[in-house]
Amino acid sequence: MEQNRTYDDTHTVSRRAVLKVIASAPITLAFGLTASPFMRFFKPTMKPFEVFQAADLPVPSQPFEFFISDFPEVWTCIPFNFKLSYVEFNPEGRVQRDIPSFIVRLPDRFVGYSRRCPYYKCVGLLEFLKDRGQVNCGCAPGDRCCCVRDVPYNPVLYCPRHRSVFDLADNCRAVHGPTERRPRELELRIAGDVISVTGLNERSQTSSIV
Repeated sequence: MEQNRTYDDTHTVSRRAVLKVIASAPITLAFGLTASPFMRFFKPTMKPFEVFQAADLPVPSQPFEFFISDFPEVWTCIPFNFKLSYVEFNPEGRVQRDIPSFIVRLPDRFVGYSRRCPYYKCVGLLEFLKDRGQVNCGCAPGDRCCCVRDVPYNPVLYCPRHRSVFDLADNCRAVHGPTERRPRELELRIAGDVISVTGLNERSQTSSIV
């Protein structure tokens, strides 16, 4: 009798487990069908059921390469128009943005920066200045001018709209003007004699413009 009771209890548990699986199947199916659209709401470019798709980072829309011989001496600066391709939820799938930029040879390395001024709501382009005397608001002659006092002796980037100055020798730190933000930095890769611009440095200070 005890053996029959154990047999019945085992079958009862098995039937309950099967019924639970059957009952939960529609819920599981419904969740599977809605999970992908839900994820695509937060990431519109994600393909169906590709939850682990790589992040949509901007990429250069064309190769940007320079040669070390293009920079014959320290502080050589070359302006260029960097083109980035961003993923967008549109029929083309991407949109291209132009970023006026500089690439500069420093005493120990090469650097690239966006020319877009990082100051809030400023739409000006930065200038490359070799002579610190060019940064002069006219409040006093020579180095006594309030602007020039803060400017290092090496070349700098300068915004003519609100006179912000960025020290190229100190990772483009703002040394004068109303902003404390740095211009957006570009990622560079050097292989042999070729300098390639590979994208924006995501660790650098971002700007509301680029």
